[in-house]
Amino acid sequence: MSLLDANVGAHLRQMREARLGRWQGSLDVPAHSVVLCAGLGTERDDLLSELLVRALRELDIDARRVVVGTEQDNPGPQTADLVSTVFITYPVESMLDQWQRVADELRAALPHALLVTIRLPFGETAANQNVVQQHVDMVLRSFEESLAFVVPERAAQA
Repeated sequence: MSLLDANVGAHLRQMREARLGRWQGSLDVPAHSVVLCAGLGTERDDLLSELLVRALRELDIDARRVVVGTEQDNPGPQTADLVSTVFITYPVESMLDQWQRVADELRAALPHALLVTIRLPFGETAANQNVVQQHVDMVLRSFEESLAFVVPERAAQA
């Protein structure tokens, strides 16, 4: 990832927050209607999670991006039931230990949400999938699979 890519991801999120507020939308929404796109705050994760949020929002999914594993504001445990799915970026090998801790924290904080990751076919040193899949409910292979997973009726119509 280049510095330009990282700046793009951060800038796009800032624009959405400026338009929709700190939580990127109202917290007065139906249970299980929010999809979180989570990353560790690296340049790579910022860009990938932001792109997924944008793709999901194009399909009218209430998708929001969060940075996990850092100190940040939290809307509180009462909002846990709002989340149906959490897409956490697939870890690179060098970040696997931190990613595992964060995935386990997400599982504990959002026990009713599906925890999903997307192993994209980049030239990076991706973490071992056998280890990764022990911490998530599902490993997908593309953004297209992710969109079809969240909006299956639209995928069937396409």
